[in-house]
Amino acid sequence: MDRSMEQAVDEIIGSSASFHTNLAVEQLPRSRAYQIEMFDASMKKNVIVTMDTGSGKTHIALLRMRAELIWFLAPTVALCDQQHGEIVAWLPAVRTRLLLGPDKVDLWKEKRIWEAVLEGVQVVVSTHAILADALGHGFITMDRLALLVFDEAHHCARGHPANSIMKNFYHPHRDERGDQAVPDILGLTASPILRSKPKELQLIEANLHSISITPSVHRAELRTFVHPPSLKRVVYDVPSPKLPSKLSGMLRRLLSVRRSMDIHNDPYVLTTLSDEGRAWKVPKIVDSRKTYSEDQMKKFCSRAQRVQEELGSWGADFYITTCVSRFGDLTRSKREMALDWDDDEYAYLLGLLDEVTRDTLDDTTDDCLPAISPKVEELLKVITSETRDDLVAIVFVEQRATAYCLSELLHAHPWTRDRIRSGTFVGMSNYSGGRKGLWELSDARGQSETLEAFRKGEKNLIVTTSVLEEGIDISACNVVICFSKPPTLKSFVQRRGRARQKNATYVIMFASDDESGGTEKWQQLEREMIAMYRSQTRTVEEGPVCDDLEDDDRELRVPSTGALLRPEWAVSRLYHFCAVLPAQPYTDLRPAFQVDEDALSHRFSATVTLPNSVDAAVRQSVSHKAWLSEQKARKDAAFQAYMALYRAGLLNEHLLPLRSTYDDVTLGTVEKRPSLVAASEQYNPWVEMAKSWATSSTCRCKPITILRPGRTSVTLNLLLSLPIESPLSFSLHVDKTSTFQAQVARGSETRDVGEEDLKMLRSATDLLLRAVYRTRMSTDARDFLALFAPCLDFSSLEAWVQRYSGDLPALGVEGIEKDAWPYGLLRTTDERGTPFVYRGTFEGQDDTLDAKALELSPLPRRRNFLHYGFITDETDGATNGEESSSNSASNVITLSPATCKVDRLPMEWTQFALFIPSILHRLETAHVAEAMCKHVLGGMQFHDIGLVITAISASSASDVSNYQRLEFLGDSVLKMVVSGQLFSKHTSWHEGYLSAHRDAVVSNARLARAAVDTGLDRYIITRQFTGQKWRPWYISELTGLCDDGKRTISTKILADVVEALIGAAFIDGGFERAVRCMRRFLPEVDDQSHEALLRARAYRSSRPQTTSEAPHLSDLERLLDHRFKDKSLLREALTHPSCDADLSSVSYQRLEFLGDAVLDMIMVQHVFDQSAIQAHGHLHLLKTAMVNANMLTYIALSASIESTRTVVKMETHGRTIRKHEMAETVHTALWKFLKHETDQVTRAQKDMETRSAPLKPELENALLGNTDVQADKEHEPALPQTGAKQGARYYPWHTLSLLGGEKFFSDMVESLFGAVYVDSQGDLSVCVHVAEKLGLLAILRRLLRDKVDVTHPKNRLGVLAGDRSVEYVFVRESPRSDQEVLRDRDDGDDGERQEWRCVVKIAGDEIVRVSALSSSYGIPATAVKEEMVIRAAEAAIVALSA
Repeated sequence: MDRSMEQAVDEIIGSSASFHTNLAVEQLPRSRAYQIEMFDASMKKNVIVTMDTGSGKTHIALLRMRAELIWFLAPTVALCDQQHGEIVAWLPAVRTRLLLGPDKVDLWKEKRIWEAVLEGVQVVVSTHAILADALGHGFITMDRLALLVFDEAHHCARGHPANSIMKNFYHPHRDERGDQAVPDILGLTASPILRSKPKELQLIEANLHSISITPSVHRAELRTFVHPPSLKRVVYDVPSPKLPSKLSGMLRRLLSVRRSMDIHNDPYVLTTLSDEGRAWKVPKIVDSRKTYSEDQMKKFCSRAQRVQEELGSWGADFYITTCVSRFGDLTRSKREMALDWDDDEYAYLLGLLDEVTRDTLDDTTDDCLPAISPKVEELLKVITSETRDDLVAIVFVEQRATAYCLSELLHAHPWTRDRIRSGTFVGMSNYSGGRKGLWELSDARGQSETLEAFRKGEKNLIVTTSVLEEGIDISACNVVICFSKPPTLKSFVQRRGRARQKNATYVIMFASDDESGGTEKWQQLEREMIAMYRSQTRTVEEGPVCDDLEDDDRELRVPSTGALLRPEWAVSRLYHFCAVLPAQPYTDLRPAFQVDEDALSHRFSATVTLPNSVDAAVRQSVSHKAWLSEQKARKDAAFQAYMALYRAGLLNEHLLPLRSTYDDVTLGTVEKRPSLVAASEQYNPWVEMAKSWATSSTCRCKPITILRPGRTSVTLNLLLSLPIESPLSFSLHVDKTSTFQAQVARGSETRDVGEEDLKMLRSATDLLLRAVYRTRMSTDARDFLALFAPCLDFSSLEAWVQRYSGDLPALGVEGIEKDAWPYGLLRTTDERGTPFVYRGTFEGQDDTLDAKALELSPLPRRRNFLHYGFITDETDGATNGEESSSNSASNVITLSPATCKVDRLPMEWTQFALFIPSILHRLETAHVAEAMCKHVLGGMQFHDIGLVITAISASSASDVSNYQRLEFLGDSVLKMVVSGQLFSKHTSWHEGYLSAHRDAVVSNARLARAAVDTGLDRYIITRQFTGQKWRPWYISELTGLCDDGKRTISTKILADVVEALIGAAFIDGGFERAVRCMRRFLPEVDDQSHEALLRARAYRSSRPQTTSEAPHLSDLERLLDHRFKDKSLLREALTHPSCDADLSSVSYQRLEFLGDAVLDMIMVQHVFDQSAIQAHGHLHLLKTAMVNANMLTYIALSASIESTRTVVKMETHGRTIRKHEMAETVHTALWKFLKHETDQVTRAQKDMETRSAPLKPELENALLGNTDVQADKEHEPALPQTGAKQGARYYPWHTLSLLGGEKFFSDMVESLFGAVYVDSQGDLSVCVHVAEKLGLLAILRRLLRDKVDVTHPKNRLGVLAGDRSVEYVFVRESPRSDQEVLRDRDDGDDGERQEWRCVVKIAGDEIVRVSALSSSYGIPATAVKEEMVIRAAEAAIVALSA
């Protein structure tokens, strides 16, 4: 498992507290005889244990928990949590895992995630849906499981996920591989029948492949633990249907308002009607009345009427009043429901409801008795008739609204308020984050507290729905009341099981007109079922029973993973696929279903259309046949659509969208990377050379020439044991005015070296080195790694060495002119032998001095001549830590010739010796670069090895150059190539897939891993060269050394070096060589260039090309100065995602993905070529300034084409009408060519046009030249004139932010570049020409020419702040004391934007505070926030500079 995978799993496991393991000894409670009887039966065959609530069914499952992997399934989250607690409590040594929604299991979209999470786990507890989903995607297989436990097993029928597990996975697997390949089944239930039909028992048993059993041998013992309550029948009067119903005043007004609602005034209808692209939907909406407001009112009225029927007028009025009050609070606070509603719908509904609740509700007193229903009155009599002091009661009702209102009534009614402490429990699953309706009353936050209070005795009565019938553990009750007759045998049995105390009462309320015969039929049916359970001769039916008259058995199964798709799952899967499409404003990403009914057969067929970002070939699907129901037709169409997506390669082998996988074979996500990793020690070529000297008698001779302007050049031979083939030319910076050039020829001459020759070569090298480095050299060792000698035959070396060895007395040398000095350095005759450079002769006048003294200057200690470490007249210093001496007169000293001696070795050779450390360092880096090319790049040859040296040199090496500029270029080259290849190869992928894959390929984590995998890390130069500490290497010192150690290196450096090498390859040989370099690190990159792929027949055949003219687009072609060969590309580049009517084309998103990379490449290449001396940081700033969204929005607004049109005017002269045709000049801006189908885009365009008009002159002046225009005080605050910034011109970050452009403006510009690039078959020069025509390159040239400061205000403030932290905090200022604070969060428009302030804090102290501009209304919230941040940063700069 790779590191990113381990991190993902660690996060999943670490984020959940539901994983339990404890090595304590297991201590199960003592098993009862009937439990052991059931356990023994379950070990022999699959069974459904049927026993009363409270009899210990879970204990039987605990006895079975000894297998490899057991999956315990329960229907609700609360029951899962409860059963998991039981397992952990009684089996602490068993490793268990609870999987629920809060664990974000729905995000575990990779099989390895599941394998890692379940490693070592023995028991998993989850809902049925979680296991069904994991099986459906092939993450879990049936042969992995040893036992399936179905708690509340009666759910295993029809479309329940429990039945899906058995029907779609268990039974097919068993049929294919036999009983040994499937897990055992253990079902637990109080009643296996949901309804009241005996045949349901056979259905449940067949579905679960199990036999229902109940204790028979030890049934007497079971009765001692189960206490059947006494059954009590209560009849309430039902008003005669002949009498008019008496409704409460509020309910009458509510129904009246509902009837008076005009669908044509509905906000949704009005909004749709105003949108040209959707106006055609209005008649259908009016006919169906399917709007949010209509739906809310319809459901509200229905529930209010039901409360009236059940509880009476008081209950209806209370329900209506409370709902309206809560609705107002919720919508005004923008929480829960209102988050999904438009403001217009909120205001519309609230206006309707204000009329309903004009009266207040009276307090509940004895006078309210007539306002309650006869049914409630009978209930109150039942409760008050219970005289026991320890009342523990449950009242079951049918609806949530009834439960809430009845609880309040019991709490407030004078008959019960002093005795009853009531609460409501209606379940928690529906409040996990979905929208609450107008009719909803219950609070999810209070549900758990209600149960806990009931268990503790703080509440003695709970009003609940069927949610409390099963599973959830609560106190045993002594009174259970069914406010309405139980609908099924299952409800009858399970509710009865709640009355588990001795002498408990089970009350069932019947209407007076109920002729069903009471509960006798259920009791008789229960006796029949028990008799069947106890039968020893029954056998289970084979295979699941089909209980659907129109069952669809089709399926899509992936053999490689076992992933499965059934029609009944297809709709939700399709919605999920669309949900992960790239989000776009003003675009509905949901699949659109259209259902049509055949007039003759009355059967339905459906068509589903996907958003236009999906490939046109699979965007629309039709059901394969007609169905009896609309729902079946929708499922069929969705199934067809999902199969088409899979066949088109838009789903992975787990039938999931590609982008939702962690590490899919086809598409991965961005890896996570640590900041530092262990890497190989830097390659040291001298170790290899030392070993080669010891094993070979040949050497490589390479001449090195030092070109000295104004003087003769000096050439020496360098002899090494290994070749350095590349030619080198580099500068040696001698002093303030002198720069020499070192030249190393290409190739080398192989020479045989005998022992005598080697001895003389070492002597010559020793002579040269000792002239300068004698204090750092061994006194007797001469086995130098690098040998230097004059360009002489080996036979002449001895004479050269003898001639220039040793020294002479300095007496007699005085008087020689400096330029004619034939010797070398002068040294003092003392032990130190301090070296000096001869400057001339001093004519002494003082008697204390010799008549002629020597003027000398100390030999500079600087040894690194690769940097500009000049010797100046004022100061001593050198770059890179080198110390320099001055050559000023203050450093010239005079010494008597008698105290000095002079080297025989001439100064020109001595000076060469000074350069030897710099020369060898440069040769070392060249050898490292060559070795890297050979071992990492597969022998790739570069014309300029200096590019490679630069690419592998980190800034920490402080060398002449580093990789940063090349990395800037290589990053864009990599992005361009990968984008182009993905676009060309995956013609059906939408922009989301393309972006996700590109991000995964070009991520720093991926590149860093590639650097280590290929061994590049060994060749990255991070070690600093310090000439002052240089000493010669000896063979004997390095022969035994190994360079296989480790060092810690930043992953960013690893990734940057890969990109720098790509940049170097691009400079050396264009895209072709860059691609070759990429493939050494990224095998997923195609060996063909992206241009070649665009020209390939396979790509061209995938596009619906057209050459037909588009008259309305000819002006755009003139604006771009490019005539499209394929007109469909231009249409696609202008198609907004809201256009869903044309099924033959897609939106501009794919072309925008490609155009983004093309535009980046154009800008980066121009910035790189025209900014040769600019630091890499400034290059990044320039690129950002040119390609940010606000800049591209400006281009869309400013670029326009002039055209002439004919205008016809009619003039009347008396009875004569004359027609005049006039030519009119029109300027059409680029943004006006956008094609869309929504009025919201039109409004956004018009708002932008209005907003940008006053900003255009200022932006034009700022971007194209004239900077004398005064800034608007509200828009552009004055910038500080400090330090180096005096007189500088600033990039208009703030003015651009005031445009507040929607994303589609910049997307349109990028998509046009993508279209031009594809149409020109990858010719980047054509795109450069378009950039010129649109004015982008003119702006770039101006920024470069005038040295415009493009630093973002946030960055500038960060520099001023230094080491202090800078924080931007958004604060809502309001009269409330509890102010809300946002940090780095994008909020939607909440109608209260003027209340927000942006506060700049430095080191925790507030510096400035700015508010939103009054002109920001209508601007997207993210743009408003960006503008506030920029303005706040600029204000803070002024404050700090004051």
